Amino acid sequence: MISRWSLALRSVLRAPTVIEHQLPHLLVLGDVGSRGASPVEAEHTVRLAHRMLSGLGRLRRINVNHWRVTCLYRSVSECLVLRELGYPARVLIGARADEQSGSIAAHAWVECDGVTCASTRGEEQYEILSASSAMTAVQ
Repeated sequence: MISRWSLALRSVLRAPTVIEHQLPHLLVLGDVGSRGASPVEAEHTVRLAHRMLSGLGRLRRINVNHWRVTCLYRSVSECLVLRELGYPARVLIGARADEQSGSIAAHAWVECDGVTCASTRGEEQYEILSASSAMTAVQ
C-alpha cells in the first residue's frame, strides 16, 4: 500500500495541473480508488497534504503562477487524497456578495461522506455554484 507521505505529496504536486485541466470532474462525485483506509487514516493523510501544500507555498518565489496556497488548492489536494483512499469526495465552490466592500467573495471546500474534511464551508453562507454547468463547459 502506498504510504501516506507519498499519497499526500502526489496529490499536492498534481493540484495545479488538475485545477487547470480537470477541475470540473472534481465538482461531481466521481470514481474513487479501491484502497480501504479508515476515516481516521484518511483525515490524517488529508492534514498531511495540507501541511505539505503550505510548505510548498514557498515555491511561489520560483513560479508565482503555479504554486498557490488557497482554499481551491487545499480542496483539490484533499479531494484527490480522499478519492485515492476510496472515499466519494467532491469539491464545492460557492460565492456570496460581500456587503461591506461590494465585491463578490468565493470559497472552495470538500464534502465527503464518512470523513471529517479539513476544507470546510465555514460559518459564511455561500451559494453553491452548479457542477452541471461546469461539466457542460468541459464537454
